[in-house]
Amino acid sequence: AVRIATWVRKGSPIYAWWYPGNLQKGFATSTARLVLWSPKAVKLAEPVMVDPLHGEVTAPAKVTRSGQHITLDPVPVKDYPLIITERSLVV
Repeated sequence: AVRIATWVRKGSPIYAWWYPGNLQKGFATSTARLVLWSPKAVKLAEPVMVDPLHGEVTAPAKVTRSGQHITLDPVPVKDYPLIITERSLVV
């Protein structure tokens, strides 16, 4: 099962997800649909995806909003955390 962690910093959410794979067996990156819930007081106006291992910051391929839910599809699932947060927190 995919692991998920969330935080809020300066009023913006930070979402992380990863697959806790066995490092001795290897892991093939896959993709998934990520549905996030964001309370009204927390803003995610310009989401970016951060790959902390490679130092990459990119815009998600597709972002759909419905009420307080934000859907990102597709996103990669790796054996280390990837992060979605507000652009202003990282650039």
